Parts: sequence; C-alpha cells; structure tokens
Amino acid sequence: MAPTMIENLQENIVRFPLELRRCDLDALIAEEPDFLAAEALCDRCGIEIPTINFIECGEDEARELIATLKDCDPVLYQRSLRRMQEDAMAMAIGLCRKARRAQADVSVLRRRSIPERSANPVMHAECNAALADAERRAAQQLLAAMAAAEWARGIDEVVSYHLSDSHASSNCTVVPFSRPV
Repeated sequence: MAPTMIENLQENIVRFPLELRRCDLDALIAEEPDFLAAEALCDRCGIEIPTINFIECGEDEARELIATLKDCDPVLYQRSLRRMQEDAMAMAIGLCRKARRAQADVSVLRRRSIPERSANPVMHAECNAALADAERRAAQQLLAAMAAAEWARGIDEVVSYHLSDSHASSNCTVVPFSRPV
C-alpha cells in the first residue's frame, strides 16, 4: 500500500514550463526518483539494484575529460565545463522524467486492472501479466534514471570545483560523455 501512495503523490505535481527547461542540480533533485519506491518496485520484479558507485564513476570521467582540456583561453575553458555539466544534467533529467512517466503508467494500469480482475477470472491472469511487464519496464527505467542522476552528480561535483577554482588551462575541446548504463 505504501508504494501506491508514493506513486499517487507524484501524479499531483504540476510542472511549470520554466522548471522543465532548467538543467541544473536543483532540477535534477526535483526529478530524481525516490530510492525507496524504486527499491520496492525492483524487489517486486526480482531485479537487483547495482552496487556500483556511479557518483565516483562520473567524477572519474569528468576528471579525465577536464585533463584533456589543456592550454586554452579561460573563457572557452569555462564555457566547455558548463556545457559538460549541462549535457550531463540534461541527459539525467530526461531519464528521470521518463522513469516518472513509466511509474505513473504502472499506477494507472494497476487502478484500471482491479475492476477487470474481479469481474472476469479469465482476465485475471492477463492483467497480472501486463502489470508485471509494465512494472519490470518501470523498474529498469528507474535504475537507469538513478544511475544517470548519480553520474551527473559526480560530473557536477568536479566541474563545479573547477569552475569555482581558477583553473585556466585547457585546449577547449568538448568531449562527449558516454552513458552510464
């Protein structure tokens, strides 16, 4: 009963257009999936949550990419760092929103299937299979969103440090990030 209440609370949130365009740490925190709800859904589906520290992975990748930015104009260096940060945040926020929609779809499917299951015993097995499939997809999307959010937090940590410090040496090549999952 508790996961259903958590899922239903998420449906009552209305996002304003300005909130949907932001790609910063505050926007990521607002969109990040709830770990306990994700853990409960993964347990129901029999999916194990990976023990990899994606924050550390993001930090390591950001350090490697920043090391490639040598002997550059300070303005272009800062612009490259901000772009790396925004790209990581945008990708993570997109995956978090996709996972949130998948969770909402499971919630809607669960509510719709209750009357169908009680009215027709033949539909009971079919509804259970459809619900289990939707829950498995939602759990996988939640895991991908959580990994991407942690990865983006790691990149944000390192980039924020370099932006706050006066590191003015780089060659200004923007290196694309790879996905964590």
